[in-house]
Amino acid sequence: VMRTFLFPAALVLAFSLASRPSAAQLPVDAATGKTTFTDVVTLEGATAAQLFARGQQWLKGLVGYKAIIKKEAKVKFEIAAQVTYTIFIAGKEAVVDFMCTLQCKDGRYKYTYTNFYLTWTGKTREAYESTTLVPKRDIWESTSTKIKNFSDKMKAVIAAPGSEEKS
Repeated sequence: VMRTFLFPAALVLAFSLASRPSAAQLPVDAATGKTTFTDVVTLEGATAAQLFARGQQWLKGLVGYKAIIKKEAKVKFEIAAQVTYTIFIAGKEAVVDFMCTLQCKDGRYKYTYTNFYLTWTGKTREAYESTTLVPKRDIWESTSTKIKNFSDKMKAVIAAPGSEEKS
């Protein structure tokens, strides 16, 4: 009797666990279908020019990441940079690159990270949306951690009054 109950219960549990979405799944923009992280951060009393200058300073002082500024629209207070960092998955080295955009307005700024690519050492560059990109779960987990760290550092620097004046 007990064995009769346990087998179906084990099957139900196995199917319910298999059908649950992965906690490590990355956010996808519905319009583009690309992995995209974005948010609007409010900083009362800060001007667009101050936020823009702080964003420039933050990108120039990155540690653990490399940023190449692709566009600086000082009149519109927008910055776009190609950001890269190295990860290790299952003992293999890879480089992740993505586009980081900051749009600053008085009292707030919007950041967007998109166009994520991964390049295993000696291999071709693959978009995160590629069906051949593996091991996806490990890559997603690593990316989630790195992007949270990246965003936390950005928010701390941009929120600090006077950080735009430091060199």
